Amino acid sequence: MGKYKIYHIPGVKIGVSMRLRERLRDQGYTLDDAEVIEEHDDIDFVSVREKQLQSKYGYGADSSTYLKSVQNSRKGDRSEIARKGWDKRDLEDCKSNISKSLSKLYQSNPSSIGRGETHSQARLSKDDVLKIRALALTNQYTYQQIADMFDISQQHCTNIIIRKRWKHI
Repeated sequence: MGKYKIYHIPGVKIGVSMRLRERLRDQGYTLDDAEVIEEHDDIDFVSVREKQLQSKYGYGADSSTYLKSVQNSRKGDRSEIARKGWDKRDLEDCKSNISKSLSKLYQSNPSSIGRGETHSQARLSKDDVLKIRALALTNQYTYQQIADMFDISQQHCTNIIIRKRWKHI
């Protein structure tokens, strides 16, 4: 089996392909337009790593992983599914492997996955979280009032205050 190549087209995107030349041609690019950043054998790792690099380079992360897009492209080819003997257990194994890969990745380098302000969808800063907790300690405001001040839900506000969320601060 070949290696999965994580490639970068500067200013455009980060992507993954085993057949880079064909992939670039299909997208209207040549090999000169792209650079290979990394090569790996593990599709689960590549799926996670692609999203990390997209975030690191400032591109919008794909809504689905490379593995998911490969699975979706194979769904329509029933003959290939029959030939390879895929079933639901194989998909569950893939999900499990992705979960394990994410877990290993986070354990080896916790800062590699966005947490708090560094999370790609964070709407609060560390200072906001500290202010929320300080306001709650004053007992002058309800959790709903505090939530409205920061444009978050009351449940999220509660979770911050009781340290179920943002517990690293």
